[in-house]
Amino acid sequence: MSSIYNSPARNEISKANRIILTVFGIVWFSFLVLEIFGTFFISEDKHPVFFRAWEAVSNLEGKDANFAPFKPHFTYDGPLVGDLLKPLHLEALNSEKRHQLFIVDEYGFRNQPYLLRDPLDAVVIGSSFVTGAAFSQEDLISTLLTEKYGIRTYNYYGSLQTFWEDTKFQKNVPKVVVYLGSEGELINSYWKFQIENRVPIFQSTAWNSYEEWQKANISFPKTFEKLSAHLYNYSILRVFANKTHTKLVNFGRNRETIAKFSSQSMVEYDHESKMLFWQPAYDNPVLGSDGKKQEDIEKAVKILNETHLTLNSRGIVFITAAMPSKTHAELSTYKSLPDNQRALVYFNKMSSEKGKYINEDLYSLFKDRIIDPKQSVYFSDDSHWNIESNYLIAEKLSQSICFYLPKKHQCRDKISTASGHAFIIEK
Repeated sequence: MSSIYNSPARNEISKANRIILTVFGIVWFSFLVLEIFGTFFISEDKHPVFFRAWEAVSNLEGKDANFAPFKPHFTYDGPLVGDLLKPLHLEALNSEKRHQLFIVDEYGFRNQPYLLRDPLDAVVIGSSFVTGAAFSQEDLISTLLTEKYGIRTYNYYGSLQTFWEDTKFQKNVPKVVVYLGSEGELINSYWKFQIENRVPIFQSTAWNSYEEWQKANISFPKTFEKLSAHLYNYSILRVFANKTHTKLVNFGRNRETIAKFSSQSMVEYDHESKMLFWQPAYDNPVLGSDGKKQEDIEKAVKILNETHLTLNSRGIVFITAAMPSKTHAELSTYKSLPDNQRALVYFNKMSSEKGKYINEDLYSLFKDRIIDPKQSVYFSDDSHWNIESNYLIAEKLSQSICFYLPKKHQCRDKISTASGHAFIIEK
């Protein structure tokens, strides 16, 4: 009598298990090969893991990451959707899908390469608003000032302190420095515009190519931690899983419903404006609110005056411009707020009365658009202001900058034609 352990039925089960394990092993090995090959040899060049340029071009792993915010000589030419969609796993609407060209110069900043080989007229300094996380290269304020208004302008991502210590601007000193940001960045982010007048320590390196920079600054992951971090950031299987999850989240549900039941608390959806907002409670524009008290603004003006004096010691004119926040400009709660209750209005008033620097009043420039519920200043799916706003800001700044350039500077003729109306400055 044969044992039950050697029965034909059990042999069939063992055979079936071997087939299942073999198939599972082949699939697992295939995914492993795809993951390693795709992550290390495809993703960074082909951009399948990025929804905009910022993540692709940012210098996160380079040895010079503290001095070069982006990968020198790196170009991104691909898709762009808003940065507020991802936290809620929202799909972009067709109207929100855009294209982005992001060009990085030899120093790791967002400019055409070799712009600094000729004398500069101006430098625009700021955060992602200035560097254009939501814009293509041709729509940057620095590009518009250079190409449309004839004001040779360098785009600088960082603080006034890093600019002051950057030795390349001692060799090529701009005539004007513009610090542009959201109202919160001008009112209470003091570290961004305060300058400690110390010996410059930032020696920039001009790279001949992306490959040369990569060889000197990026090492292939040699530890498990580095390997894990690289796979996490560039995993194509993770991207596939995220896209599948996004499809499931959006199936049969609108944005308001998705936002309502989301476990995250950083991004909110407003039904009336049909817009997404990043931390609207923090970014509210009311005078007297956290970080926007009168004493906060008066302290900011005092520091900006000190920064003006420091820049002036090199013969540099200092211009500031504060943009209304998205919460300020787009939420109906604040559209009818009296001007005397707006922190930005008080900042502009104090800058006009006590500021030694030149301050451009962007609230007045956008006031009609803010009040009008049919007009928008910001992208619906992004935390940054929209392209049309960039063009209006560039025009406004061009007039101020041009005033401080030599009388025969070519920007005068370009401003009079590009702005759509006669504009002549008499000093």
